[in-house]
Amino acid sequence: MELKLESLNLLPVYIYPAFVFGMLTYLMILFCNILVFTTIVSTKSLHKPMFILLLNLPILDIMGATAFLPQLLHSIVSRNRSIYYPGCFLQALLIHIYGAGNFLFLAAMAYDRYIAICLPLRKTKNI
Repeated sequence: MELKLESLNLLPVYIYPAFVFGMLTYLMILFCNILVFTTIVSTKSLHKPMFILLLNLPILDIMGATAFLPQLLHSIVSRNRSIYYPGCFLQALLIHIYGAGNFLFLAAMAYDRYIAICLPLRKTKNI
């Protein structure tokens, strides 16, 4: 069974420029996030709690971009607007995990900053 998606209404002249722009965007997202990830992992001075917390951000960003952009780029180039139900479910699940993960990540960072500002002498005990 398939699900038919709404058309993007791109003119034929704009299909390949849109694909190239989307592919470059996706590759840039991957490159920058992998660069941040490897920098934090390989630099010993960044092995502190705040940077370990920041290590989750590139992982979440890669997951979010990979859940959304490849299907969109395939849809643009092939002009095939259908997706199978398991693929749709997986894409929706990954995008929801991405959103919830970012929410929890930002909440943890906010709590860390709250403890650092309001209770500076007890920061190591509370975290």
